[in-house]
This record gives sequence, C-alpha cells and structure tokens, in this order.
Amino acid sequence: MPAARDLTASPGPDHPEHRFIIDPDKWEFYEMDAYRLFGDDERAANHARSVIRISTGPDGTEISPMRAAEARLTSELPPPAWARSKKPSAWAP
Repeated sequence: MPAARDLTASPGPDHPEHRFIIDPDKWEFYEMDAYRLFGDDERAANHARSVIRISTGPDGTEISPMRAAEARLTSELPPPAWARSKKPSAWAP
C-alpha cells in the first residue's frame, strides 16, 4: 500500500508527545477499522490478526490492550486466557 510505504519511509517524530504524528504501528489498526466499516470482513480480519501480533509483546503481554481488544472483536478470536478465567482476580495484568 502506498500510504503505508510512505509512512514507514518517513522519519520518526522528534517529539512523540505531539499528537499530529501518526504512530506507524497504528496503521494496521486504521486499515482494520476502515475495512470493517466498509464491510470487507476478510480484509478486516487479516489486519486484525496483524494488530493483535503488533499489540502483543514477546512474553505474551498485551502492549496495546485497547487495540488488541477491538482487533479480537473484528477477527472473532477468543480473548486471552486471563480474560476467560471466571476469577476476577485473574483479570489483573
């Protein structure tokens, strides 16, 4: 995709706290959301799997839990094991 290619080619922000800079990892999230809204469920699910992968650290910890949650809803994947537990104490990270 040309826009994704342009985004990855641009230099990172000098001041990431500026809200006018697009987070490159969020590009997949934007695409997932757009395809879901357009009704292209297959493409949305493909991007959702990428969002889940990007949002999960090497140890399985969710780095971006809100993005991952929306991606799971989009891709219809089950929630992580800690969320399936019936004990609320298991919900804490």
